Amino acid sequence: VDTRPPAAPVFAAAPSFAAGPGAPVLSWTGEPGARSEWRVLASGGRLVLGPAQTEATSAAPGPLEAGSYLFEVRQIDAAGNAGAWASAPFAVLALAGPAAPPPAAGVRPARAGASLRLP
Repeated sequence: VDTRPPAAPVFAAAPSFAAGPGAPVLSWTGEPGARSEWRVLASGGRLVLGPAQTEATSAAPGPLEAGSYLFEVRQIDAAGNAGAWASAPFAVLALAGPAAPPPAAGVRPARAGASLRLP
């Protein structure tokens, strides 16, 4: 009878940030044949996504709003033993909005207190 949990996964790729409303792709290695369970926590340990189970060894959680997060993953072996969580902090950066279009040629912005005189 297997009662020993797998070791915590080791991150192979864990970018520290992502631009836009997504999240970075995180990948890890661990015990062969084990499935992974992951979750995303926000400030104060609030659960944002998950827990989600997968046979894969990578995830791109999202979409997420701009902010700081903690990605956690653990492995569950074939006997159902859950290992320790491994953590990787990351941030989602806000994208700058589109620039305002320039004024049309020959048009100047109005000034405060300006008046229009007609002939």
